[in-house]
Amino acid sequence: MNTRCPHCGKIFEVDEAYRGQKTDCMYCGKIFTAGEANAVKKIPTNMFSAFPRGKLEPAAKEKFKTPLLSIVIEGVGLLCIGGAGFCLLLPLILFIDNFKEIERLVPFIIMFFSFLGAAVVSIGLAQIITCIAKTAYNTDRIIELLKNR
Repeated sequence: MNTRCPHCGKIFEVDEAYRGQKTDCMYCGKIFTAGEANAVKKIPTNMFSAFPRGKLEPAAKEKFKTPLLSIVIEGVGLLCIGGAGFCLLLPLILFIDNFKEIERLVPFIIMFFSFLGAAVVSIGLAQIITCIAKTAYNTDRIIELLKNR
């Protein structure tokens, strides 16, 4: 059976023959009586058996909220996409009749790729932040479910 030391709180396995008898904690060395009062349910080794079947408690119905930082960075990325589009449209408006001078377009092409690169980086960073936050949220939920099992 699994038992919890009342002194240090560590969980360890004790043979059923020692139920109701004094035993010493293998972590802190203090003596206590192994029995129903400090017995704990065995933690499942199969990850999927840790989740209860059926309905979850109301706390499990909480929805994940996207971090504000991720929303702001994604907004910057969308603005950069707009800037890249502007860099494509501006030469068409200014130089519609004179495309023979290609060197006048070079700064706009450079700005286009700069904006596009900034957009890719910021939207990617926003997605990474969201993934990290979702992983932390899901880890907290798994720990909570294991504790309440």
